Amino acid sequence: MTHTWAMDDPAHFFTTVPDWSPPLQPLLAALPAPAIARARDGFVEAVQDLSRPTGGLETTALLALGRRAST
Repeated sequence: MTHTWAMDDPAHFFTTVPDWSPPLQPLLAALPAPAIARARDGFVEAVQDLSRPTGGLETTALLALGRRAST
């Protein structure tokens, strides 16, 4: 499945990640402010470089559906 994330403000998206992604909270809490700023700037650059002409970042996830075989 492919989804296009429209990110009008990638820097804001990055800075709000700890609000909705608990696994990233301790990581960002442990980093000094200059390191977080560099990570934010790198994220913004990556989003700009990888965005599609539609204005979004295309992400893909593999989904599998199935059922157990009878035994």
